[in-house]
Amino acid sequence: MVRSVRGVGSPDDSDADGAVLSPGRRPNRIADFGLIGDCHTTALVGRNGAIEWLCFPRPDSPAVFCHVLDDQHGGTFAVRVDGECRVSRRYLPDALVLVTTWTTATGVLEVTDCMPVAPFDLAAPTRSEER
Repeated sequence: MVRSVRGVGSPDDSDADGAVLSPGRRPNRIADFGLIGDCHTTALVGRNGAIEWLCFPRPDSPAVFCHVLDDQHGGTFAVRVDGECRVSRRYLPDALVLVTTWTTATGVLEVTDCMPVAPFDLAAPTRSEER
């Protein structure tokens, strides 16, 4: 899984139609999740910046993150902003690459989530090949 995080400058009106969110203050609803995958497994990424579901390296493997099922002990990985923000999300064209943008009063944060596709090797399921 790859998570690219970058600040993209000052806020502007381009995300004015995005949903208002106070990350970490309420649980994700099912409509708040985006899906990323690598043809071997998938992950659910919440609008609040949290990866809340991931079985790795295959969908029938034990869950690495399962906060969506157990918010006390399920585990999660999150990138968040402080305070209220506007959030917008989009998939890159023809790809299962999810871009989430948070706009606050002081700046903009963009996170790109994807799981690079690689051949599955049963002997070493977590190894990725260099390209």
